[in-house]
Amino acid sequence: MVEKLQIRELLKAWLDYIQVENLTNAKVEADDSEQPNIWESGVNLVGDKLLLDESLFKELKKPFKSSKKKVVSKLPSIAVAFPQLYVIEANRRQFRPLFTINISPILEGNYRTSGWDLTDYEFQPVIPNLMEWYGLEEEAAESLVTREGLKVFLETTFNRPFKTLQDFMGLIELPPFPVRSKLLPYLLDFDYVPFNLNLKKDFQKIRSESNSHWAVPGHPAYEYLFGEPIAPQHDV
Repeated sequence: MVEKLQIRELLKAWLDYIQVENLTNAKVEADDSEQPNIWESGVNLVGDKLLLDESLFKELKKPFKSSKKKVVSKLPSIAVAFPQLYVIEANRRQFRPLFTINISPILEGNYRTSGWDLTDYEFQPVIPNLMEWYGLEEEAAESLVTREGLKVFLETTFNRPFKTLQDFMGLIELPPFPVRSKLLPYLLDFDYVPFNLNLKKDFQKIRSESNSHWAVPGHPAYEYLFGEPIAPQHDV
């Protein structure tokens, strides 16, 4: 039988690992290679609309065009974020978005001089950055209002009433130094999704139990932590 102390230590190790993993994945290092992952020039926010220079739109669209003719291993996950927040690590800028809006679908269509309404696209909070810089408690961060649209999410998260996304960018309280900031939007190749969220909740629930009557081989909770999957057997 596994001792209770060992169970606690294992759960703590898993939760610590998940936290480190989320922090690592919640930033994008600016790359100076021929294939950039951060785009700052030619990106503007007017009202609720994203405006892009046509040359930038064509550059981003190239991988999508080629995918129609041949198989591409991975299409870029282009998102827009604002304002620009970054720290300097290892002599490079590490961008740390608070949330991202997935605009990849616009690259399947044609260029629009009038821009694209960002409230029409899916968004994703980047919880580790929100927790680190805006003091959100873990429980509050995981229960953010994300199912009522982008504007409701921003108003309830940052407590800043606003009319347009452009207004919001000028109202948000910016983190102090050493965080660097610019009140500008930018694009990034970024597909952060906290895939381990449910796993984390499972570990927290197990840890909150006052007893470990389940800590015996064969019990589902025990096997979940310590067991090994049995290879499936098929009748031929």
